[in-house]
Amino acid sequence: MLPKVQAAISFVQNSKNPDAKAVITSLDNVENYLNDGTGTIIQK
Repeated sequence: MLPKVQAAISFVQNSKNPDAKAVITSLDNVENYLNDGTGTIIQK
């Protein structure tokens, strides 16, 4: 899990988009994220 979190943090920190965010979830839970935001969200 740590490499995923580190990659997500790096992505958000290096993004030029002030609203950048990264979501970590499983493929089985993508629909849940889209419906109610379930997952690990890293944002600026």
